[in-house]
Amino acid sequence: MSAGPSSTPTAKRTDDPAEKRAALDLRLRVFIDEQGVDASEEVDEHEETAIVVVALDGERVVATCRLRRVGDDMKLERMAVERELRKAGVGTQLLREAERVAAEEGTPRMVLNAQTRARGFYEAN
Repeated sequence: MSAGPSSTPTAKRTDDPAEKRAALDLRLRVFIDEQGVDASEEVDEHEETAIVVVALDGERVVATCRLRRVGDDMKLERMAVERELRKAGVGTQLLREAERVAAEEGTPRMVLNAQTRARGFYEAN
């Protein structure tokens, strides 16, 4: 695998089944394989209804998150970035697109629960 993207990744909301599957595969690699999260905690009843946002390097999904309406808010969940692209700005680009999508959906604010180790990333962005 290359050390970086072949181009500047582009973040977008997706309804494409192949991109959604690739996003889920990325989440499974990051959360289950790398971090040891139990599979029963990663895949849940919101998979079909959540809004999926991806960052693409060409046609390859290199980052993803999902958004879910909770009351009046939009909840950011399941953010994952390919290992070799972490700290390369892809996560920030993905977060910006998620904020844009949340605003487009008419939600006044976006909320999240994050791993403690990711706190610095979210505070900086």
